[in-house]
Amino acid sequence: MNRLSTLGILLACAVGCSAPPTPDVPWTEQLLVDAPEGMTDAVDCLVVAPDAPDLVYVAGNAGEQHLEAQPVHPFFLSSDDGGRSWRSQQPALGSRTVTTLGVGATRDGQRTLFAGSGAGLHRSRDGGQSWEDLSDGLPGEFQAFALSVLPGPGERVVAVDFSGAVFCSEDAGATWTRGAGARGLPAALAADANRALLLTDEGLFQSADGGRSWQQLADCAGVPGYAAIALSPADPAQILVVAKLPDGSSQVLRSVDRGATWAPVPGSEGAQDVEVDPADPQRLYVLNEHEGASVWRTRDGGATWEPLGAVSGAWELVLGGGRLYALDRLSRRLHVLELKQLAD
Repeated sequence: MNRLSTLGILLACAVGCSAPPTPDVPWTEQLLVDAPEGMTDAVDCLVVAPDAPDLVYVAGNAGEQHLEAQPVHPFFLSSDDGGRSWRSQQPALGSRTVTTLGVGATRDGQRTLFAGSGAGLHRSRDGGQSWEDLSDGLPGEFQAFALSVLPGPGERVVAVDFSGAVFCSEDAGATWTRGAGARGLPAALAADANRALLLTDEGLFQSADGGRSWQQLADCAGVPGYAAIALSPADPAQILVVAKLPDGSSQVLRSVDRGATWAPVPGSEGAQDVEVDPADPQRLYVLNEHEGASVWRTRDGGATWEPLGAVSGAWELVLGGGRLYALDRLSRRLHVLELKQLAD
């Protein structure tokens, strides 16, 4: 196993982003909840249905204007037109503040959704109109950090809480089993049909059995808000990770052999998040903190980069349905870019 701590020499050779002035990229900015700006506003999570590119769910919190009082004002919204318009589905969740989301299968025209909150895990079998708490096999103090629904047959779900405890389900959350082998505080979770990957402050871990057992792939460190995992449907051997390096910087690291060896993606210094085009593993989108929260695109695996504009306040990127979504950590604003409007 090639440890990522050996990348120091390679990192010194990495090429920084350089590009012409930012073009007129047609991002749209939306205020998701119309209310006075609060001190704890945040867009916490967004997910696009994998089989319905215009179906989007987003959740967050509308905070108070003063820090002295911090009542919870969560919001959970859905869109069936790619984020052009939204409708609230929060009433069915009550006071639960959703911090992570997953989209499951559709049965008899009804969509299965999974949501995580500080109160545990929840499931909807009717597209968010009603919810049930999931508790069989979960500790009473479970506070969801992230969850992933594994594509393919079956209804497999992996969830991790803020302590780093991992749980998996093979029956759409009806029952849960504690996973073994992963350790550390969680930073990012991702999955495809054959594996789940968990990045923590102690390394990158992989599970090939739906989350029951985990093996360490690398010892890179992940920090929440500065960590990400991106998997390529077009190239299952490729893994992309945004990790904090020993010198405190961040960069996208790439493996093209399922995690056996690693190298930095040139020009990705200062990366905060990364997404990969589902049809082209060489086409990457990076959110860069050093450029004032700006988005960059490479079409050749990092050899050259082009700017896609500033997205002030953004902390996370989501790619789905031919769109890029940039989530704002300090407001209720969402930035959306239709990729078909870009020159190819």
